[in-house]
Amino acid sequence: MREQKSSILSKCMGGALIGLKPIADSASSGSVAPFKNPQIMIPRFNDNWYCWSHFGLFFSDLPEPHRFLNIMILFGTPGAMAFDHDYLVKNDSPRTTATLFSGTAACSDFLLKGYIINEECHANADGSDITFGQELKIEGKYPHVKLIGNYAGLDIDIQVDITDQVSYFTKSFIYDHLSLLATYEGRIIFNGQETPVKGLCTYEYARAFGLYSLKNRPIDYRHKIPLNFFTYQILKIDQDIQVLLTKAEILGVPVCYCIHVRRLNQSSEYYDDVKFEVLEYYEQEKVGLNGGSTKVPKKLSWIAKDKQGNVLLSILGDADTEYHYGHGVGYSTCYKFHGEFENRPIEGRCYMEYVDIPY
Repeated sequence: MREQKSSILSKCMGGALIGLKPIADSASSGSVAPFKNPQIMIPRFNDNWYCWSHFGLFFSDLPEPHRFLNIMILFGTPGAMAFDHDYLVKNDSPRTTATLFSGTAACSDFLLKGYIINEECHANADGSDITFGQELKIEGKYPHVKLIGNYAGLDIDIQVDITDQVSYFTKSFIYDHLSLLATYEGRIIFNGQETPVKGLCTYEYARAFGLYSLKNRPIDYRHKIPLNFFTYQILKIDQDIQVLLTKAEILGVPVCYCIHVRRLNQSSEYYDDVKFEVLEYYEQEKVGLNGGSTKVPKKLSWIAKDKQGNVLLSILGDADTEYHYGHGVGYSTCYKFHGEFENRPIEGRCYMEYVDIPY
């Protein structure tokens, strides 16, 4: 584990954010209405308020050997303990550094790399045509994008069609973070083997005010926002239903703890009567490129209840896939699950991001 812990300044910021959440955050109401603001999904390179932005594509239901594909893009640096790759910052300039993290379960090494914005990576002002060197290109913008990738032994060509079904993890004047239900079809070539892919995925965007809105210079780890725990999981129920499961903590206090249920051509649903539990950890801790070590789940469970108090979702998970470092200072993987959704049996694989650090 990291020996450095949050400073008094960091704890004060964390306490303020915890206090603001119930007053300023409208994620729950925003998650049950159609998405009406695609114009906000633009890169924030020189913004006077927002110091970073995020674009993401996440595919949780790929066939073997891939299982999942994650595209995690950060333009700028969040200034949060759980997510900053300080050693990848270019020219001591957190705001002009972008990071890309991506791979599938078939990859022995994921792509994790820092780029100088407007030199080594580019994006149009309207959020279209995002390019990271020779590795990745996202052509177009909402509601239709094409993903083209060539890295980590992968050759990717996938068309993504994005719906207006939105789920907010947070929605405020400080920080917006949203996920849109999408469908996809295309192919992945790996080691000469072509795999056709088709199904449900997510298209994601975030923008936020942060410490680097005030000063574009590296900040000591101890003074960053004390986001100490984060897990985000994407579960496919069937060809029409997708569930997002999220838990995030600041100073050990949950600030996002919910599930979102999305059904094609129907309204999205939000539930916060949930419980996530790690039932068993792997004995060997994982050590990241930042030198920090993390206990990672071997077995886990989720239970979620509907508005009437009835069990909506109950699953047990077995994390049988390699954990790959690079989702912030944590990991991406997937797990086998079985359980029930709306009183019917379900099983399959669930994509998981997992960060757990001391604070």
